[in-house]
Amino acid sequence: MKETKCRVKTSSCFFWFSVAFLIGILVLIAGCWIKNINTPYYTQTTSYYCGAASAKMILNSEKLGIYVASQDTLYNYIHSHNNSCSTNWASDPQGLSAVLNHYANTHTPPAYFVVSALSNQEDGVKKQAYTIDKYGVPPTSLIYNCAHWVVVRGVFTDVQPTTAATYTIYGFYVNDPWYGSTSLGENKYIDISSWKDDYFTGCSWCGSPSGNKYISVVDPDPIPAVRLKYPKVLERKPRIISAKEAQEYAANAIKQFESQKEFHKNFAEALKVMRESKISNPLLVQRSDRKKDAFYIVPLMKANLTSGAIIIDAYSGQLKEATYIIKPIEYVERFEVKRATELFKKNIPTLKIRPELLRELEIKPIKRSSLISTAEAQEPVAELKTFKQLNIKSADVKITKMELVWEPSQETQNPYYPLWKAVGTVKYIKEAKTLGYMNFKGKVFHDIIKADKIKLKGGSLN
Repeated sequence: MKETKCRVKTSSCFFWFSVAFLIGILVLIAGCWIKNINTPYYTQTTSYYCGAASAKMILNSEKLGIYVASQDTLYNYIHSHNNSCSTNWASDPQGLSAVLNHYANTHTPPAYFVVSALSNQEDGVKKQAYTIDKYGVPPTSLIYNCAHWVVVRGVFTDVQPTTAATYTIYGFYVNDPWYGSTSLGENKYIDISSWKDDYFTGCSWCGSPSGNKYISVVDPDPIPAVRLKYPKVLERKPRIISAKEAQEYAANAIKQFESQKEFHKNFAEALKVMRESKISNPLLVQRSDRKKDAFYIVPLMKANLTSGAIIIDAYSGQLKEATYIIKPIEYVERFEVKRATELFKKNIPTLKIRPELLRELEIKPIKRSSLISTAEAQEPVAELKTFKQLNIKSADVKITKMELVWEPSQETQNPYYPLWKAVGTVKYIKEAKTLGYMNFKGKVFHDIIKADKIKLKGGSLN
């Protein structure tokens, strides 16, 4: 476990971390205090085992050191101890706290976890920070309207939270089990503004009004009576900043990190990694759920491989989050428009067609036939067909625009892995329309299932 105090003489600072070290962000601060709990990283072994993987990480964190090999064992215990009202949950808060207590009671001294389901988001943030500082055991929290569990392994503030009546919180360090150790998802720093707006958004659980419970599994102490302050965010501009400006924000963050003598001494390995990495071309991603929001992914490169990335708000330059991986990966190639277009057209026969497109495609080839009337064709389509079933070939598809979009959804739960949105025409349709979406693996979708519409809470199926 590492606690780091740092003095900042400039208006911003940047910290980079992995399992063994810390990183941080571009923020306006007057001082900083960081506690990072050594927490092993595990990828969830199924699409709905985020609760089981999170439990495994917490139990095997530095203070507890309890290793449970099987996520199946953990999941089965969680699911069997879910609250009876949680009929659409894989791992609900009660089940997750039960499995942690089941194993942590064998520890000396025993550890104890409770469900914190608060109506006030700020109180939820206080509990997360307090648990990390006071007990040195990482809490787990529900994000994306309670669709997904992550482990909150560290906190970044201006002073130690448990010794102050007032403190400023800058962000959290998170282990997200979704994408795995060979991806940009293992070690994430999330700025507090992004944590509040994009991640820790609350939901309804067991009869609570929609969106009013901010849920974590934490220590049993009451909410600390402290005043929480938030750093000032950069001012939003009326236009999207340029890619060059995004690079400059990222470069300035790295420069500030390198200027801190405390990190030269304590995080030499992190400094070495940063110096060996080069800032690559920023990649613009549009929020598909918030039309006036967008962000840049700024990759950090070692030779032709990606060693990390920074996410910067496209309208202000505010650093939203950052991530690092130990072994660099192939990543930026997935953002090539030509490659994405070819892959989408190749896989379009397997795409289930959007209902409004299906109506047009079926009407026009048989518009003189008595088999189907226009009125009937406009009725809701009971079962979506594929382009292959309608005998649409790749040559019939003309892509006019491929753009990157992201929102928390069943299709992608990590902003470093947005979706390609394909706009174009198909055979009989002359007006360009959204044809579908595609992830980086080439899997195509007719639409995005938003986080609040995912049927299985606490772990999503896809």
